[in-house]
Amino acid sequence: MKHKVGPGGMTHYIPSAELRNAAFRDSFARDFGKLFKNSIGADVTISTGKTKFQAHTLILKARSSVFAAMFNTNMIENETKSLVISDFDDVVVKGMLEYLYTGKLIEDCGYALADSLNKDNAPMIWSLANALNVPFLILRTQDFAYLNKVDLTAFQATHSSSFIKMKVPSARGDLADLFRPIIP
Repeated sequence: MKHKVGPGGMTHYIPSAELRNAAFRDSFARDFGKLFKNSIGADVTISTGKTKFQAHTLILKARSSVFAAMFNTNMIENETKSLVISDFDDVVVKGMLEYLYTGKLIEDCGYALADSLNKDNAPMIWSLANALNVPFLILRTQDFAYLNKVDLTAFQATHSSSFIKMKVPSARGDLADLFRPIIP
């Protein structure tokens, strides 16, 4: 973080290169997320049987060697510009596509965790939500704990923050294992 003194003694904040790069990555992920969410310029349909998702072969090929092979050859999916993935639920396919576009899975995982809250797992979920900085999950867990008289601090008292940090990558790893055949 740097400060620059301008005319009249005004101080201007100049963000570090690291902060500028992080802001660029976040902006880039948001913009690509909009492409997926709004189907802007989509040229392929991915169906689960129940739901159809519009996507972009260019992005799919760039992000996945499986999709690159599929859409760079004479496979039927390339000719019809459609693909059926019936092995996974809608939420899994949507999560995979969102990951391919944005590199982020945390929000959907947060919703799944919020739906699975119970008295036994609330302290762990609350700690993970704080470690991952997922505001809606923090609030949802706090509301659940208040309504169900769950002590959220009990988990933190018995588990160090390094334990939480250690658990975060493994939670992401489980999801990565699910998508490993599709994501490079």
